Amino acid sequence: MLCSKTSKDHSKANYCKVNHEAGIMDKYKMEPSKMATITPDGLPAVKYPSSKSPSDNLPSDGFCKGIRVTLDNNNMWNEFFRCKTEMIVTKQGSRMFPYCRFRISGLNLSRNYSLVMDIQPLDGSHYRWTGKSWQVAGKAEKHVTSQPFAHPESPSTGQHWMQNPVSFYKLKLTNNILDQDGNTILQPMHRYVPRLHVVQTDTAPKDINLNSPHVVTFTFPQTEFMAVLAYQNPQFAQLKVDYNPFAKGLKEDSSITFG
Repeated sequence: MLCSKTSKDHSKANYCKVNHEAGIMDKYKMEPSKMATITPDGLPAVKYPSSKSPSDNLPSDGFCKGIRVTLDNNNMWNEFFRCKTEMIVTKQGSRMFPYCRFRISGLNLSRNYSLVMDIQPLDGSHYRWTGKSWQVAGKAEKHVTSQPFAHPESPSTGQHWMQNPVSFYKLKLTNNILDQDGNTILQPMHRYVPRLHVVQTDTAPKDINLNSPHVVTFTFPQTEFMAVLAYQNPQFAQLKVDYNPFAKGLKEDSSITFG
């Protein structure tokens, strides 16, 4: 399954920060205008930066304060990114596919760390699918802040985190603004990007302050996605089937679902 390519527009492959540096919205705030073209009705259509081939993927590594984080399933994320990734959100919560899986190095072997993920709006717009492309449809709805999702094994030693890839497949996405189950609350038809926070701490994850100077944050642009209630782009829906034949609602004879 191949998707049409757009011109590559990313000079920065990934992004990391400590809490006092520029936030993620500062990095992205100029990009919608740089990546937009005007549609016949006068509104900008979203153009996602993309690589030309699998060998020209957006890089998988981020490095900050001596810590290296690698997006372990980078090839899959890049292929989905070229097809403008969509993620289903449901009232009960739906798991991401692909989910984020990382390899981590550079941690102190004996100190404890928590790994926490959250998902942030990428811009201030609400979108709609025209049948051919994504297009700005108005101002974004107010973002509902969710409790960040801590990896269930947090806190653990640096040695523990570095010995195997770390998967966040249990993180679920919901559009239920009253959710009490720990799911990440998102608005459909809005653009988002996941963030990984590495925190050196002995405290329980629920007590972590992500504004602490001990927090190091990693972001990979190829993991950005559009939150949707149902897949909009038929090419993308087919790509999901190609990678995940049991994708919910995409294969009539499936008895197993992801989400």
